[in-house]
Order: sequence, then C-alpha cells, then structure tokens
Amino acid sequence: GKEVFKKCYNVGLLPGFCGPPWDEKLTGIPCPEGGFDPFHELILIDEIGRCASGGVLWALFGGMSIGLPPILHFGSEELK
Repeated sequence: GKEVFKKCYNVGLLPGFCGPPWDEKLTGIPCPEGGFDPFHELILIDEIGRCASGGVLWALFGGMSIGLPPILHFGSEELK
C-alpha cells in the first residue's frame, strides 16, 4: 500500500509515475538535471516491468498515470 509509494518517493521515482514534466513545488523533488521527458518515463516503466509482475506495474502506474494528470493540469490548488 502506502509504504510502496513512500519508498518510491524517497528514492525519487514517484514523480516519474506522474508523467513529465512534474511540478517541483507539488512533489518536493527537483526534476533531474537535463530534464525528464516521455522517453525517460518509458524507461522507468520498462524497468519496473522487469519485476515480472503486471500487478506491481499497474499498481504503481495505473491510477497515477491515468488519473493524476487531469488533476495536475485542471484541478484547483486545493485539490492538487
């Protein structure tokens, strides 16, 4: 559950699940030097997928990559 997301945040992966570019003031993690683009997100997804469990991959990326971008782009400040 939540501990997995906390671990991903602590190692700097969580913003990568949100899709590039992420807002540093919302994540508290600066964007990597040189930027982060959709290709980097693809690499991240591919590497997480190597754990041989689609459940882990979809648990981490499913809701974050589908549901979070509309909130980040169109949600109120309170919702963000």
